[in-house]
Amino acid sequence: MATIAQLPLPLRQVVLFLREHAPFSQVEEAPLIALARAGRFAYFVKGSVIVEAASGIVEFYYIVQRGDVRSARPSAGDVHGQLAHDYAASLGGGESFPLGALIEGRAPVNDYTAFTDTFCYQFPKTAFQALYEKSDVFRDFCSRRLAHLLQDSRRQTLALAAAQAAQAQNMSSLLSQIARRAPVTCAPTVTIRAALETMRNEKVGSIVVQGEDARPVGIFTERDLIERIVLPQTNLNSPITSVTSSPPITLPSNATAFDAAMTMATHAIRHIIVTEGEAGEAKTIGIVSERDLFSLTRVGLRQVSAAIRYATTLAQLKAAAQDLRLLTRNMLAQGVAVEQLTQFVSTLNDAITERAIELMVANQPLQGISFVWLAFGSEGRMEQTFATDQDNGILFTPPPGMSIKKARGLLLPLAKRINDALHELGFPLCRGNIMASNPQLCLTQKEWQAMFAEWIATPTPEGLMQASIYFDLRPIASSQGATLDGATALRAWLAEAAQNPEFLKALAENALATLPPATATWFGQDRFEVEDGKLDLKLFGTRPIVDAARILSLATGVTASQTGARLKRVLTKQDDPAAVIEAFQFIQGLRLKHQLSLASEGINLAADIDAANRIDPESLNTLDKRILKESFRQARRLQALLEERYGV
Repeated sequence: MATIAQLPLPLRQVVLFLREHAPFSQVEEAPLIALARAGRFAYFVKGSVIVEAASGIVEFYYIVQRGDVRSARPSAGDVHGQLAHDYAASLGGGESFPLGALIEGRAPVNDYTAFTDTFCYQFPKTAFQALYEKSDVFRDFCSRRLAHLLQDSRRQTLALAAAQAAQAQNMSSLLSQIARRAPVTCAPTVTIRAALETMRNEKVGSIVVQGEDARPVGIFTERDLIERIVLPQTNLNSPITSVTSSPPITLPSNATAFDAAMTMATHAIRHIIVTEGEAGEAKTIGIVSERDLFSLTRVGLRQVSAAIRYATTLAQLKAAAQDLRLLTRNMLAQGVAVEQLTQFVSTLNDAITERAIELMVANQPLQGISFVWLAFGSEGRMEQTFATDQDNGILFTPPPGMSIKKARGLLLPLAKRINDALHELGFPLCRGNIMASNPQLCLTQKEWQAMFAEWIATPTPEGLMQASIYFDLRPIASSQGATLDGATALRAWLAEAAQNPEFLKALAENALATLPPATATWFGQDRFEVEDGKLDLKLFGTRPIVDAARILSLATGVTASQTGARLKRVLTKQDDPAAVIEAFQFIQGLRLKHQLSLASEGINLAADIDAANRIDPESLNTLDKRILKESFRQARRLQALLEERYGV
């Protein structure tokens, strides 16, 4: 079969267009060319129906070349009009349809209509089936569309984050300066067992395989152990070359740390062999690991944690909080998953909060009052970003003989000092006064239960809004000698009390008041329907998913507070929780990267939380725009589940 370069110009243009878009950018060449040969160019005038649900089993597979195709349930009516709870998803250049119907051999669920004059590549069903059968990449994409797109996005993110991290580090250092220790090596004829024993004895995580001329022919790392030896049960007496990465990725000794960081990000590896000599004759002189590069910042988890634990002043805590941001940026560069990253940020933020409380309590005797500091909202869910204001309260127990009023009077000044201290540390004061220094949020367990019970029994708009914040409560710290039992009991009580059908229906109605934005396309350029050119990723992106997960968990008595954990518990396999969680984490990741970018420009996130969550969609690359649209679809799909269950 001819290669892409040998194809006639019109056919080559089709293949090159497909190569610009996932998953076709990764699809094997032969099946991709075969698909292109089977296609034709089709034009659809604005308003025409391309695929109709009522038409039965589809006979064609479409890939949008330019224009805008809207996918909507037939009941949604005119896709040009205003939609309430029916949602018209937008498909732009490089996106295809109707995948589900073609894979399952059924009629499509949605109508697909040209929202503007639209050009598509049209392929017969047999060509789609041939591609599905012959291409592992395409078949994987069809079953895990969002996950596949995210893999491509993460590759780009790694390279970008590595570049950003490099700017703040001494990344101009030569590899000859970094690779100071001689590499641990072995001959190609050495057995796997012998190589592993050498790694253990030398206490290293990698070994370079090289010939007598010292030229590297392969590398084996701890990361390869499970995938290449343990799981396939490889015979340990086999030669080490049977499980090495060959040929290895190398860089010359005069390359910089920045070159190494970019190479690692591009190839998704953690070790670079450093060589010296002319090309083809270069010999191994050292090895540089990912850990070597990012230790150049001199900021690590152990240092930040220790700085927080042993801080004796707010100034020291503030410095630790700044180091936390730097460390987070480096973790992004190392490819740490967003879910892990936000939990990491929340955990260290908890430590900062706890230490701030300890410093403030040390200056005020509590006269036997025990209390638990509660976190609500995103902090309660351990989903904090760098621009999250304070949402907190106090659950207290007066000592015998002291009235509730007196105990509250003693605690409120302390709570005010703690709130002010947290503000100084980078956690803005809540504009809605949802803080422990508010007398209405400094309560005993019975008082908390009474307030929650009132919201549940009489779901007013204000009560519903408050419930969406407070019902994600989590204990952060306690006064010396106090336990978290009261907070645990409060959560258990809430899990049972909130299973009120009328209250849950009202919560669902309130949650559905905010829909993810629809999108429009104009000649292949995505334009998100937003005001003043900015899109609020929190309001329209994460909140719909967070609200739906909360409602579904309350309905089933699930006590987990994190959105991902809730979705795993409340959604069935048919609901595809993995896709919804991936959508949520992607939007969270966009928020986090945007905020880190603003902080690196010297912008005070605490001074303008709204700006920290609002991005210009046009600043996103094509792939991230596509994933964002898919993420909105997943959020809308989850909202549709609320509509179905509660009839709203």
